[in-house]
Amino acid sequence: ACPLWLHDVSSLYCCPKRRKPLGEQENDMRPKDSHRDWVKSVEADMQMPLKKLVVHTDFPRLALSISINGVPPEPTPETYDTLADMARIRQDRVKSALLGLTDLTAEDEAQEFIESEWDKIMTPETLDLGPPMLHLLDRCISDQPCVSNILRCINQTVLFHPLQRLKWVVWQDGIEYRDTDLWKISVRKEEGSVYVTHTKGATSYPACNLPTSEHSTIPMHDFTWELTFCLSGYPVRFKRVDMQVRSLTFAPRPWFAWEW
Repeated sequence: ACPLWLHDVSSLYCCPKRRKPLGEQENDMRPKDSHRDWVKSVEADMQMPLKKLVVHTDFPRLALSISINGVPPEPTPETYDTLADMARIRQDRVKSALLGLTDLTAEDEAQEFIESEWDKIMTPETLDLGPPMLHLLDRCISDQPCVSNILRCINQTVLFHPLQRLKWVVWQDGIEYRDTDLWKISVRKEEGSVYVTHTKGATSYPACNLPTSEHSTIPMHDFTWELTFCLSGYPVRFKRVDMQVRSLTFAPRPWFAWEW
């Protein structure tokens, strides 16, 4: 049986084990640091070509988590009987997500190209969808401004600076954060604007350098972060990005009540 591809972005906002002295913290958070100007960093990333954003590598993984206009992705099996089964299901999910985006943006040329070229560039055993995706981007999708701009919101490059900022906002001394919920991506169209929302859950634990190592397995609190890109106009272009902590739930037993 073959395991699912995992959606893990914990490395983007995982925390060092110890906080630096206050003076060093202030120096670390000078305005020149990228996490302080994360919105400007996102604006710069949104101007990059799709190939440089590595959309062709990231999108095939993230497509398994995308809902479009409220329609969730089809459930994915926890295991597969053969590699061919895994390849077929992953290919179907990626194709469905791409066609859903081109339908959302009414870019018929891209939709027709995907339909006509898909079986030519895929084989039943194709697991690495990066090269076929790059072919689609180079041959057609990059010329379709609406779907291209939406794809710029669905890759890990544009998430790096926001999640670095999130690390600094929620990080406390002696706390580590680990992924819990699967990565969810919602693409919806409302009143002429397109919203791309990334949602992810995390749980905080005491850092492993605390006096009693088993404390690192006891959760302190759960939280869910949400990052939303807004695109508007025609063709839709990036307008703004918002980041929020949507929920915060503390564990029943306060972490400071532990007896070391």
